[in-house]
Amino acid sequence: MARYRFGIVAALLAVVVLVNLGQFRGIERQRFPEMRAADRYNSSDLGSIAYSTCAWCRQRYGLYLALGTVAPGARIVIPTPSRYQASPAEANEVVTRLRVFGRASSVTWVPSPAAAGPGFDPQPDEILATGFGGAPDIAIDAVGPHSAAWVLAVDPATMPANHGNPATYLYSTATAEGPSSTGSVREFALIRWAHPREQFPYQDLLVETKLLPPALRESLHA
Repeated sequence: MARYRFGIVAALLAVVVLVNLGQFRGIERQRFPEMRAADRYNSSDLGSIAYSTCAWCRQRYGLYLALGTVAPGARIVIPTPSRYQASPAEANEVVTRLRVFGRASSVTWVPSPAAAGPGFDPQPDEILATGFGGAPDIAIDAVGPHSAAWVLAVDPATMPANHGNPATYLYSTATAEGPSSTGSVREFALIRWAHPREQFPYQDLLVETKLLPPALRESLHA
């Protein structure tokens, strides 16, 4: 009887193995690498993998990964009234992304005229990274708001040497690892910038506050 049962178990295991082997080729033909069974990456850094291989990830989280890569531990100020407060869920999602992917040390909502727009245009030597946005006709879905096209503007004194094209800068530098702070704490403002790009009538601008005109900068700390 024991031999009979062993034979049944062995036969079932053999069937399972054959079924899995039969499906393996189809799995390996998946369009997205992350869905393949035997795919390997050159890095174990999830931030780097997500930014370089996943367009959907870049659309939703690119701006926040840029912040976490360039200035982990930064303070974030969001001038209000803000489009990012369109709903409690969206406001919470924006703060979560800034803290988790952007590794921000704090996020503060502050009444300020900067909410109506920065009142200036970042100069080319201040723009470190830019990215594409997601579908503009859907404000929020089951996994959070889609992001607009975005710009990260930094103090030129902190601009890395040979940073290259802002549109491709993060492909080789994006990271979710490393220190949670870079020593001196930098401060950025997140502003809905009324400057059209792609299919969007606006962009999300994350700008180092020292680049803002004095009156706008002071309004963030009034």
